[in-house]
Amino acid sequence: MKKVILLVPVLMAVVFTMTSCKSTQKPVETKAPIASQSSVEVYDVPCWMADDDEWFYANIQRQFKQSSMNTAPTATLRSAQLLMRQKLQSVYRSVLRDYFDQMDTEEGSYASQHIESAGDLVIKATVNETYEVCRKQTKPDDNGNVVMYMTIKVSKKKFVKDLAQKISEDEQLKQRFNEKQFRDSAFKVFEESNKKEFNEFKEQ
Repeated sequence: MKKVILLVPVLMAVVFTMTSCKSTQKPVETKAPIASQSSVEVYDVPCWMADDDEWFYANIQRQFKQSSMNTAPTATLRSAQLLMRQKLQSVYRSVLRDYFDQMDTEEGSYASQHIESAGDLVIKATVNETYEVCRKQTKPDDNGNVVMYMTIKVSKKKFVKDLAQKISEDEQLKQRFNEKQFRDSAFKVFEESNKKEFNEFKEQ
């Protein structure tokens, strides 16, 4: 898939952010790294990465006082993890809707109670294991404020693998669970999610 590279103003980068601040400061580094072996769209925004065929990304920016920079990385990581958790929960609900649509009513009713619960556990464990893959920050402004940018990522293949494994731990559910069908639903939703995120960014 051909890579798409767009240059946009920094102020349009306030996507998936937990703050509403607008910074006119120039970041220490402004070139976002390009993920290898992917179709990721890259923008001239610190650390910003769009979901691609292999990874989910969560991008965040937060403003801190220069005096609190010792704790800023941890606080920013926690915000990024919260954002990633929300993204995975939303995507997982879409996966379940697609998967259950292919099951009969009785099977779907039983599976929904157990698969949703298993998914919540996997999402929590997955997010807790994430770490920063990019972190940049601006120089302090005249008021001593610093803006920190951070990105974390989650492997789509591992996420689906962990979900399938957790669901299969239920012996009764295992007899009803079609792993191939579940994986097909997952990657179908993932592909649609990629397009949605890209289109939403273009509309900003």
